[in-house]
Amino acid sequence: MTVEQACQIIIKPRTSRSRSSVVSELLLHADTRDFVGEATWFVSHTWGNPLRDTLDAVLLFFEGRGDAATAKVWFDVLVDGQHAIAGPSKPSSWYMTTFKSSISRIGRLLLVADKWNDPTALRRAWCVLELHAIAARKEEGGGEFAVALTAEERLRFLQGIKANTGEYYRMLGTVNAESSDCSRPADRVSIHDGIRASVGFARLSRMVFGVLEQWMEGQLRAQAASCEEANEDAEAMEWRATLAIVLYYQGRYKEAIAMEESVLEFRRRVLPADHPHIGAAMGNLAATYSALGRYSDALAMQESVLEFYRRVLPADHPSIGRVWSAAACSGLWL
Repeated sequence: MTVEQACQIIIKPRTSRSRSSVVSELLLHADTRDFVGEATWFVSHTWGNPLRDTLDAVLLFFEGRGDAATAKVWFDVLVDGQHAIAGPSKPSSWYMTTFKSSISRIGRLLLVADKWNDPTALRRAWCVLELHAIAARKEEGGGEFAVALTAEERLRFLQGIKANTGEYYRMLGTVNAESSDCSRPADRVSIHDGIRASVGFARLSRMVFGVLEQWMEGQLRAQAASCEEANEDAEAMEWRATLAIVLYYQGRYKEAIAMEESVLEFRRRVLPADHPHIGAAMGNLAATYSALGRYSDALAMQESVLEFYRRVLPADHPSIGRVWSAAACSGLWL
């Protein structure tokens, strides 16, 4: 069942007598009150997501973490009373002051994503506003942000990001705070009015883009480090190759070049001389040289790429044509 269905079928009947929240009831009993404490993580999620998936993703995130035994999560369906009759929406200023400062005070936000490349949460105004709160906190030099995925979705994320890094950026490109929606139209109007009168939609979208991009980069670095610790050098280098693409997208060309050069050196050392991954590594390096303005280095590398493909591929193979096209687009002449 969804979180919304669980609220109607489980939470409301459980708390019907007290007309309070689950947390309030837990505090009444000595054997359960220790489960309640000041929140250390704010859980941002959608009520249409299955409850099982939401809880699985949160528990998987904390697995193996140092704060797993002490963390307390603000999970609205349990913390907020669910019996209040819906009244008018809060004024727009409340969302950008009281609500935002509450999340900022907690300092850590965990976004539950149902799909890594198309998360429903990014289309919900409440979630976008919550992301804005933690993004503002991070701009001030504090705060922590993370994404929670189920085990199955995390595997899809790792496989997908390695196969096509651009897919994550395609998703980030769809972040548009102004198109976010709410189940209650009045809430949407108030939230959007608050955004419009303060940070503005364009800046808010960029801030959300930024925290999601930083998280993704951190995941790639963690994967590479984990493989290195396990002495899986080849796998670690593949994650570094993916990370280099991300650095290129971010315009951090010097960092990307350093990583790409190490990837190329490693592949030349461990792979057969005609392996296509060597040609791909040279092509990536040539493109980054060009983007940084190191045109002579880019030209030399493009010539090496062309010579490589001419040696290992048929003369009419499309990859050879793509090398010529890449050189022309870069303003280089072979």
